[in-house]
Parts: sequence; structure tokens; C-alpha cells
Amino acid sequence: MPAQAMPPERQPIYAGVPLDGAAERGVRAALYLREPEGNGVELYWDRPESNWPRQPDGTLAMFTQALDLEALLKVS
Repeated sequence: MPAQAMPPERQPIYAGVPLDGAAERGVRAALYLREPEGNGVELYWDRPESNWPRQPDGTLAMFTQALDLEALLKVS
């Protein structure tokens, strides 16, 4: 499948663009890469608010951990 026909979240991975990082924040998933001139780019997807992690009192329970890229590719 040509990169232009793929969903945006799959294009960097399948086009061979090296990733600087990938993070799961609880409320969003993020990929970090560099554009051709070397500037950093963050691509992120907000999760539905109903899926955000919460503390027992209802406040957000955000975190940072490695993003599972294989799982991301399976759902996209």
C-alpha cells in the first residue's frame, strides 16, 4: 500500500522514517520524529475522554510510558 493511501499514523512507520521516540500518556499517544530539515515533529492522537485514566476522586491520572507500536498498528 503506498504511503499516501495509508492512515497518517501509519505513514512514518511504513515509510521507513526513523522515530526519535514514542510515548503513551494515558490521554494520548505520541510519536516523535524529524522532518527533512531536522526539525522535531510530534504526532499525537487524543484518546476519547471516557477512556482517560482517573484517580478514585475523578482527577486525571496521567503517566508516561513507552508506546506499544505493534498495538498501535493493529488498531489503526
